[in-house]
Amino acid sequence: MSKLLKYLRLLLLCGPLRALSRVLLHGWSVLTLVVSVGVGYVPSAQAEIEDMPASSDVAPLVHGSNATLLVRQFLLEGVVERASAGITLARLDASIHELHNIQGVQLTVLDIHHIADALTRIYHNAGYPFTKVIVPAQEIIEGRVTLQVVEPTVGSIHVRGGSSYDQAQMESAFSSVIGEVVNAKEVETLVRRVNGFPGLSTFSYFSKGAKPNTTRINIKIQKEVSWQVLAKVDNYGVETTGQTRGLTSFTLNNPLGFADQLSLGIMQSVGAEEEENTTYGSFFYRAPLFHSAFSVGLLASNNQFDIGREFADLGLQGEASIARADLRYLWSSSRSLSGSVMVYGDAKRSELQSELNTDVLDKEETSNGSGLLLTVNYRGEGSPLQQKLFIDIYTGDYEIEYGEDAAIVAAEDSFVKSQVRYQLRWDWLSLYSQIQWDIRAQHSDVALPSIEQISASGPYAIRGLETGFYSSDNGAITSLQWRFMHPSWLGDTVSKGVSGMFVPFVFYDAAVLERIATENEQLTVSGAGVGVDYSISISDSLRVFGRLTVAATDNIEQRNTETDEINMTIDPEQQHAVYGEINVQF
Repeated sequence: MSKLLKYLRLLLLCGPLRALSRVLLHGWSVLTLVVSVGVGYVPSAQAEIEDMPASSDVAPLVHGSNATLLVRQFLLEGVVERASAGITLARLDASIHELHNIQGVQLTVLDIHHIADALTRIYHNAGYPFTKVIVPAQEIIEGRVTLQVVEPTVGSIHVRGGSSYDQAQMESAFSSVIGEVVNAKEVETLVRRVNGFPGLSTFSYFSKGAKPNTTRINIKIQKEVSWQVLAKVDNYGVETTGQTRGLTSFTLNNPLGFADQLSLGIMQSVGAEEEENTTYGSFFYRAPLFHSAFSVGLLASNNQFDIGREFADLGLQGEASIARADLRYLWSSSRSLSGSVMVYGDAKRSELQSELNTDVLDKEETSNGSGLLLTVNYRGEGSPLQQKLFIDIYTGDYEIEYGEDAAIVAAEDSFVKSQVRYQLRWDWLSLYSQIQWDIRAQHSDVALPSIEQISASGPYAIRGLETGFYSSDNGAITSLQWRFMHPSWLGDTVSKGVSGMFVPFVFYDAAVLERIATENEQLTVSGAGVGVDYSISISDSLRVFGRLTVAATDNIEQRNTETDEINMTIDPEQQHAVYGEINVQF
């Protein structure tokens, strides 16, 4: 009975297959020495155990021996503590002690290897799939058995599959682990950085290295997109310059051969009246700098517009431009946590001129500054919650000039602007739905020019207000959205097909905004609506996707913050908006 209890305890600690093999092997008096060296892609291998010289007072560890040995102590050699992964000498010694107490001091060679295998599994579970604990060739003297930790290092990187990225480009992402003992999570982080190369999708696996005690990291190219075209039509524009717009962008991946990306875009108002027009062009380029985690980005855009509708007789024309350069560092790229930090500098300019014989309506705004942007994206292993955080601190100088006939004194000032955005997404699996809460806020210490203000209206703010309705220096905008991922009431077959193409949702938006000017205006507004996201894959390279929302406000109130008097009340029934976009990507 005591022997049965012993094996039952062994079953719990060493795994059912190990314990069962021990029972069977003891019954047949056959000993097999096997060392498991990996999981997943990693194959198992036979351990090479050399025969030791026999002696009348020494019990040798001989392959195939079924002798019972007296083992009083285990000695562990080659241990390098890796506390961050949970590998410590104290933990390994505690595991040995626990297994030794269960099995007793009378052990067979197979018993000793079971203990070594248990330690190997500790390494595997900690993310070291090729590390193993072996029983080296030895003689047991005074009941002492030595176990040896063998930690292979990364010997090489092998890329499989054709790609415009050459071997050196791919290997550069892994230069930090060549010759090192590597954890699977470290490799996963590096692979995610490789998958961050423009247009590239890969997966990786380990294999035995060409040299003894080394491993090889294999990178398999799954998919590569060399270029991409996006055609888009939306009604996100301002009514006076053309509400409906057409956009075409072209993206070229790896154009210069070092994991860079070039994107060009042009947008034009569509179907607008003759007096209304918007023409927008953009240039963007990003390339790695010294290391795959570092990159530099360059952005330039220009928007030329004509203002029509009730202002058509004024002949108003304008131009807005932005130039920006940044340096970005990806400080984390793991499965659960990704994040980056960016320093940047930019220059903004906005100019408005009239064709009238007077420059009373002319105005020019310029703003130059630099900022620090931190991004964090976190989702715990197996968690239904995903969180995103953006923190942007920006400091700059601005200048506003008016036409001579306007008789308005030019303004200039320095400012510090901080922006925070937070998103919480909860996958409500029991109801096949998703709840998403967003909040973003901006604060400035002084009044800002219009090009630095936060907008309260449009498809990315209060969706019940038309684009350009209101902007402010300080404010907070929040949105709560409930997305129905799998409408089960349609039936399982229909629901699964529909949920892959259409995702309906309901939402509620609210905002509080304040202008730091002589008026000291504060606006509170809220509204609700419904919408649908759609995505239809026509082929591997052709996809149609977009969004449609219909919303109305339920409250708008503008007041003076000094006197607390309401300046204006707008009937919420008069404020509603329909926004839509359709994208074709190939």
